[in-house]
Amino acid sequence: MLTGFSDRVELGAFGDIETDATVVMRVRLLGPGLLAPERLPGLRWRGLALDRYAGGAWTSSRRERAAVRRSPLGRFELAPFRGTGPVVMQEVYLEPFGADVLFAAPRVLAVELRADAVLVDDMAGVSVPNAAARFRYVAESELESGGAGDVRPLDDETRARYLELPPLPPRVRSLALEITASAREPREAARALAAHLASRYRYTLALGRATSLDPVEEFLFVQRAGNCEYFAAALAVMLRSLDVPARVVNGFQRGEWNPYGGYFMVRLLDAHSWVEAYLDGAWVTLDPSPRGAADAAGAPAEVALYLDALRVRWYRYIVNWSLQDQVMTALRVREAALVWRPRAPALAEWRRLPPGIHVLLALSAMTAALLWWTRRSRAATGRRAPAMPAFYGRALAALARRGLVPAAGETAREFAARVAGAVPAGAASFVALTTAYERLRFGATPPSEDEARLIQRSDTELLHQLAALHPRYNPASRTL
Repeated sequence: MLTGFSDRVELGAFGDIETDATVVMRVRLLGPGLLAPERLPGLRWRGLALDRYAGGAWTSSRRERAAVRRSPLGRFELAPFRGTGPVVMQEVYLEPFGADVLFAAPRVLAVELRADAVLVDDMAGVSVPNAAARFRYVAESELESGGAGDVRPLDDETRARYLELPPLPPRVRSLALEITASAREPREAARALAAHLASRYRYTLALGRATSLDPVEEFLFVQRAGNCEYFAAALAVMLRSLDVPARVVNGFQRGEWNPYGGYFMVRLLDAHSWVEAYLDGAWVTLDPSPRGAADAAGAPAEVALYLDALRVRWYRYIVNWSLQDQVMTALRVREAALVWRPRAPALAEWRRLPPGIHVLLALSAMTAALLWWTRRSRAATGRRAPAMPAFYGRALAALARRGLVPAAGETAREFAARVAGAVPAGAASFVALTTAYERLRFGATPPSEDEARLIQRSDTELLHQLAALHPRYNPASRTL
């Protein structure tokens, strides 16, 4: 397990990796407009949360993780949609760097990946058993809105868990009280503490101990400098001293935007720690570190960004070639072959071509043959590519009445993300319908009874949610 992403993390653990430029993941946002990178400066990729502090280390007091199985629509559903923030779809290519954690923007609603199950702890940490190789997944997240949450108080046991502290000198709490003297409620106090640390303390990677004091006490009163872990630990400890539930989260900053590939390139040096405090009924992100995204290291050179984009294309189109990619490429190869056939050179001229061209042509011929065989098999059994499902057509028609139509070249997933931003009330229903549409469209298999019930429920909910926004619109009778 990589240092910094296990269930026990010593303060200063990120010190060795915050100068390591190794790429750990690439994240592509599936959606235009609101989801443009310049509109999301505070984007981060959440990993694991830790709730117990003692002896200069953060640990997880509950190491049990529950296995989550696929929903009827093929996704791993992790949290309910609240409708309080924009929905972001992320396509993640995660490198094998020694952690079994799935990273995504908080709060994660669902993930899609090739696995039998995912594991989830009670602090919303998501992991995959035996994740040893590079893999791809899609995560759906609902970003924080900045307003009130579900207004659900923590029960006494859970609240005590997030307020637990080891014996600390009185001056730690005294400092917290001094900083928040003018705060009128917990949210103001939390922001005041975060702002104080960000403005009065210095970010540094030159870590070292000067005393035998508790590391947080030494950071606050002696060193007054440290990396992101020290800032996060100090904020969490001071919040708890003021009876505000808090926990530390380890993950990554958003990384470097790669304009050639249209994704965020996240490196080990982007590893980051921050705090989640329970305020107004929801966990709220607080980042007290003065470290900016550009402070991690110099930005990669243009040629490095371009080469990385080529690597991603190689993985996307060669190593992880989807069936749809294969079919489309085979179609193009076959069409080209029909055009070139009358102009084919003599056999002797073909023999003079470089060996690499022979291999490429052979692979193309094999792909075209596979496509021909597949089409012939389908024709023999009477199978045809399915038309657009009626429920998805109804959803598109209802959204079109609100002025929401798919743009040219926009995928179903990208359109779903745009709908979620424009009509938050119908986001969860339309995402469910989009998932069902993709499975029916590309899987060409009829829905099971459970899938049919979920489709019918989502269909009904979406149409009535849109009707509530437009009272004159009366949902018509429907058949699946």
